[in-house]
Order: sequence, then C-alpha cells, then structure tokens
Amino acid sequence: GAEALVGQNFERLFALGNYKDAAVAAAESPMGALRTKATIEKLKGVQVQPGQTSPLLQYFGTLLTHGKLNPLESLELGRLVLAQNKKQLLENWMNEDKLECDEALGDLVKATGDNDLALKIYLKAQ
Repeated sequence: GAEALVGQNFERLFALGNYKDAAVAAAESPMGALRTKATIEKLKGVQVQPGQTSPLLQYFGTLLTHGKLNPLESLELGRLVLAQNKKQLLENWMNEDKLECDEALGDLVKATGDNDLALKIYLKAQ
C-alpha cells in the first residue's frame, strides 16, 4: 500500500541524487515506515560536497521539526553532533524532549567525559 509507494518514492529521489527530498520523504513516511537503520545507513553513505548539508542532517532536521526522534535516531544524531563538538545541541534537544534517551546514548555521552549530561540521559531513560 502506501508504505510501498513511499519507499519507491524515496528510492527514486535517492537514485536521482535528490538527497534532500529523499531525506524529507523518509522522515515524513507514514507511521515511520522509513525511519530505520537501513535509511540512516543509506543517507550516511552519501558523499557531500564541502559547504553542503548532509542528507543525514536534513533527515534529522526534518524529524526534529515534526516531533521526537526514536532511540536509534537519537543515538546516530548524538554521534554526529558529538563528533563536531556540539554537545550543547544534544543537551538542548534533550531539554526540549526531542530525543529518546536510552543507555546507549548515555554511554556515548559518558565517553566524552560529560558525566552530568550522561547521568541526565540515564535517568530520563528509566
């Protein structure tokens, strides 16, 4: 049904190199049908020209404007922003209840040495 059509649309946009619209299609897929590890990995694999926003960031940006990330998305976005030393963004999204906190996200933050934020994540995960 609709899920198959949305999947086909995502694949078509992706194949055409229209990564921004593909990311939006995945993020807005009915019942989160395309909000999967496979989609994240596919978007993660796109080589981006300097100065361009990665499709993965566009995907997460679209999701954040519509609501809350699932645990997998929260962890992947956490990896992205921590790699760019933008931990404050993670903290802001957590305070806005945009992230699904779990032990993996807490462990990721703890590895950066921020035990206070890690503790907040662990407590929110319970």
